[in-house]
Amino acid sequence: TRFQQLRQYKLEHGDCLISARYSKNPQLGHWVMTQRRQLNLRKKGKRSSLTEERIRLLDSIGFVWIIREEFSAAWNQRYKELAEYKEKYNDC
Repeated sequence: TRFQQLRQYKLEHGDCLISARYSKNPQLGHWVMTQRRQLNLRKKGKRSSLTEERIRLLDSIGFVWIIREEFSAAWNQRYKELAEYKEKYNDC
């Protein structure tokens, strides 16, 4: 199942930050995008195939629902580390 593929991805990569355009497994990327879209529909009170049980399962493995925020936070953290390094060693 796609959920099992997602769990395997997490074992290999340590996270669930899969892009909708995941080139190594486009079907998994599409499925992940669909889960995020279904959660958005559910939050808006619209019809959604995403059940509470599926949400719990995805949450249990650290599924990232809003990927842009995760990448943005990671980028900001790395930038801060780079600035600290430059300050300390006067080099990048």
